[in-house]
Amino acid sequence: MGAFQSYGIFWRRALFAALTAGIIAAIIIQDHTGYLPLGVFNTGSATMAKLSLGCLAAAGVVLVIQVIEMLSGRLAPLGGTIRGIYVFLVILDVLLIFGDRVFVTGNPAGRLGQYYEVPDSGQPPVILKKDPTGLPVRQCLSDADSLLDGPRILFLGDSYTAGSGSGPACNYPDVAERVLRLHWLSTAEVVNAGVSGYGPVEALSMLRWYRAQDCPLNAIVYNLTLENDFADNLPGTERRVAAGIIFRFPHNWFLKHFHPLNTRLFRWALVVVYFGRASTQDMLNAVSVPGGPCDFTVKPVGEVSPFLRSTVQRDLDNATRVATTPGGYDEAKTAIDEMRTIAAEMKVPFFLVVFPDRVLADAELRARMNVGAPDASIKNHGVAVSAFHADRIFDVYELLDGRAGMYREVDTHLSDLGNVAAGEFVGSGLAAYLKQMTAPDSTDIMKR
Repeated sequence: MGAFQSYGIFWRRALFAALTAGIIAAIIIQDHTGYLPLGVFNTGSATMAKLSLGCLAAAGVVLVIQVIEMLSGRLAPLGGTIRGIYVFLVILDVLLIFGDRVFVTGNPAGRLGQYYEVPDSGQPPVILKKDPTGLPVRQCLSDADSLLDGPRILFLGDSYTAGSGSGPACNYPDVAERVLRLHWLSTAEVVNAGVSGYGPVEALSMLRWYRAQDCPLNAIVYNLTLENDFADNLPGTERRVAAGIIFRFPHNWFLKHFHPLNTRLFRWALVVVYFGRASTQDMLNAVSVPGGPCDFTVKPVGEVSPFLRSTVQRDLDNATRVATTPGGYDEAKTAIDEMRTIAAEMKVPFFLVVFPDRVLADAELRARMNVGAPDASIKNHGVAVSAFHADRIFDVYELLDGRAGMYREVDTHLSDLGNVAAGEFVGSGLAAYLKQMTAPDSTDIMKR
């Protein structure tokens, strides 16, 4: 009986030692090889690298203790404490995963977090932004009572598309809709499917979801924001919701479950720390719009706030990582190509709108920050307008370059003036293209 008991104790210790070895292997593969060329984190990557090294060192010490205990029986009290900590952390992580999925990630009425997921058979889940009223997102993203029975132009994208203007009179998609009605058809409707935090892969999931609802659609516009869209979709990773926030995780099952920084426990801790440290005013300024009447005053760039400076620097770092890494554009290009394929299958045109990095288009900001036009931003912009394909590409850089007052003072979003300029530019281009398509000698997309 004693020998059998000793045998069981040995293998229990060996099992936990193997768990530690798995953690070490996951950290090395994810952070110290080229398996994930752009990593997992695009915010605070230097800090995350230090945390990962700390985890690696701690796991190494733990493994040494476990091997000594397993082979000689020494350090048994310390080994038992380590196993107890492991069991506690695993149980806590499982409870967080369950609670997150039931009350936050899978619950559109949940009050925690901004986002939730909708399962999509055979595809990654669709990430949707929670409605403040707690209601699920409408199937066709438009109130049926307001439909004009005219052509519907689907706008996909991130916060630039969702809108940073003070109101409909100065919000990019609303302005584009007014221009379409004025210069093409009075019944034209822009369906705004922009969600703050989206990258190309999430926009593709939204398009698939929208199509699956049999929603009417006559054209697709994808708005590519170079500020962060390349970095939001990195090779070998996927974006999922945790704690109501969009995070990136590895595709690889082993890395997703064995790397300490990929656990739900760590991601929840990140959210708690961020909301505990960030300036309330900075956070509100970054995720909200002023409201009220439009402000078309051309305001010179004043003193660059620490928040704006850190945001621009983070985006520059991400742009450099993407531009200098083989395959850095693959995720975005694949997603955009599939959007175009879906548009072709639906027999509707596909348009690509390219918004540049603010630091590339805003000469005043560069002067205030004492930086030149970044090489990485120039390269990323060139790739977007030359290597990606659409029925037509609208390059908003041509419009914004060197013009004062196009951006908000607090962040990298367009100002009311910039939203109107972009809306008129894109709306006019769409109207001209669609008007030509619906001419008597062309196929009428209204009948598609």
